Amino acid sequence: YCPEGTPVMAVEDGVVVLRQDFTGEKAGSPWWHDTEALLIEGESGVVVYGEIAAVLKMGDRVQAGQEVGKIVQVLKEDKGRPMSMLHLELHVHGTRDTYEWKDSRPSSLHDPTMFLQMAVPCGS
Repeated sequence: YCPEGTPVMAVEDGVVVLRQDFTGEKAGSPWWHDTEALLIEGESGVVVYGEIAAVLKMGDRVQAGQEVGKIVQVLKEDKGRPMSMLHLELHVHGTRDTYEWKDSRPSSLHDPTMFLQMAVPCGS
């Protein structure tokens, strides 16, 4: 969870391979506000930055730490918790799609634990 308007920064260098509607009417989920997702392919795989207002387009080169978008409010109904958040996923190289998954996780989805353990803390 994070405040609406929070800048979203790239976790690694890469190239934008897809910009798409992620939630809301255009994405087939009218119970949420309209948000976008960027898929950026880099060394670790394809990172999905969802529930944002993207500032990049297909083919743009991205550097780690560069702003890729801003957080937008996704929830339409206040359920007593934050109404805006970053949806972050890591998929295998070559992934070019995102979809809502409820029962089984996509085979392209990585467990990010190893990458998070290797990350350098902010300010280091």
